[in-house]
Amino acid sequence: LLHIAGRFGEAAGAFESAVRGSPDDRHLWHNLGSTYHELGRLDDAIGAFNRAIAVDPTDKVSFNNKGTTLFEMSDFEGARACFERALAIDPKFEQALNNLGRALEKLDDKEGALKSFEAALELNGTSRTALKNLARVLRELGRGNEASAAESKLRALT
Repeated sequence: LLHIAGRFGEAAGAFESAVRGSPDDRHLWHNLGSTYHELGRLDDAIGAFNRAIAVDPTDKVSFNNKGTTLFEMSDFEGARACFERALAIDPKFEQALNNLGRALEKLDDKEGALKSFEAALELNGTSRTALKNLARVLRELGRGNEASAAESKLRALT
């Protein structure tokens, strides 16, 4: 509840205490990682997500959140690897598809990014995030008409 209330400093202390008592609880490690992330303690967040993943190697959300943290640290290759691991666990994980597309875009793989955003839209045709990302990449690829169509669809959702 402290995390939800935005009381991240207190939440971090509570989760740190909780993981000492239950070191094999991936949910606690994941929540600690998310709290550290909110506090800007990105290295600590990576460590906590790694512990969650060590406890449960099928924890797609911890892989995704670790990737998001690495992305913020400008480790786009590391982020890409995490998003791909999350998608290996659940190929229909829309958030990881969008995040993978963003990482591929930063790695200058615009075609790969395009495929990732299109896959996210196949899962959820009204995803504002995927439409916005798709339109941006289409413009970067010089495909203005397709970008305009995606932007029109995005405007229709508001």
